Amino acid sequence: MLNCNVIAIDLAKNLFQVCKTQSNGKVIYNKTISRAKLKELLIKEQQSLVAMESCGGTHYWAQFAKQAGHQIKAINARQVKAFRQGQKTDANDALAISVAARQPHIKGSRLLSVQEQCLQGIECMRDLLVKQKVSLGNQLRALLLEFGYPIAQGDTKLTQAIPEILEDAENSLTGAFRFTINRVYQRFTEAVEEVKLIEKQLHEVIKEDQTCIRLQALEGVGPVCAILIKIALGNTTHFKNGREAA
Repeated sequence: MLNCNVIAIDLAKNLFQVCKTQSNGKVIYNKTISRAKLKELLIKEQQSLVAMESCGGTHYWAQFAKQAGHQIKAINARQVKAFRQGQKTDANDALAISVAARQPHIKGSRLLSVQEQCLQGIECMRDLLVKQKVSLGNQLRALLLEFGYPIAQGDTKLTQAIPEILEDAENSLTGAFRFTINRVYQRFTEAVEEVKLIEKQLHEVIKEDQTCIRLQALEGVGPVCAILIKIALGNTTHFKNGREAA
């Protein structure tokens, strides 16, 4: 049992449900407050265990609470669900977070540093652009195949074929269709260039990151994989042993 108060926060965008309990589990308050009031509360409250579910906004509020002098525990939402009583309401959720935070067998989720968050964010946006690029390319290939234009795989093959098809005045493509294909093709080439620029930025960041440099020495690990491994396993103190990390 913890010897300090627990401030459990049911996270949201603007209005937050906050449940404060004593070391014996007695509820001091369970109320809804605004974002600005939550910041004031965390600054004014004496050192406590601030608990919340692992979800959007967790890292920001965990870092804010840590700077205010509190201990932090982020809990997987599935683990919190087992401690909720009654209907699913903000008040019941906040109370369930408070109860779950006191359980010694409930392990907190690993929290990323600001640098790790930024790396993760860059990789997420790169991955999104890659998916958009692939989706656009597949759409162009599928549509043009119906007109008898098979285009080989690869970005280079596509960027070579599309201009030739659009410039061929003797094919049966209508003006409106050519216009649409050209617009989608332009979006495709923009996505290709954006992916290259972001990957170049990632390479520059990795050059200054000793952990990523060491990880790339492993067989089959490139820049992107090195970043993902660092994000997943960067804080080794979160794992008891190698098996748990695996």
